[in-house]
Amino acid sequence: MKSINDKLIVNLTFKTVKGNVVTRRCILYNLGPHKRFKDKSQRYHFLVLKGPLYSHPVFLLPKQILKIKITDVHFNPVSYKAWKPNWFANTLWSFK
Repeated sequence: MKSINDKLIVNLTFKTVKGNVVTRRCILYNLGPHKRFKDKSQRYHFLVLKGPLYSHPVFLLPKQILKIKITDVHFNPVSYKAWKPNWFANTLWSFK
């Protein structure tokens, strides 16, 4: 929640669905179920800033996350919001 509320980029190490371990710079923007998944499991919603191909969202179960390191690099949510927010996390973000 600190990275969400303080608008800080994180270095995230996680296991992919295929079992690969990867580390990426990300923005954590929400925590809760995602409409894409029928099971309604709590997931961490990240925006990967520079993946192998492009920036993209990932929705990870807690068991997939190996390490989250909060950086001291701030971001502006307005620069990354390309969708209408439906927050589960108690975020303090403003998009004005």
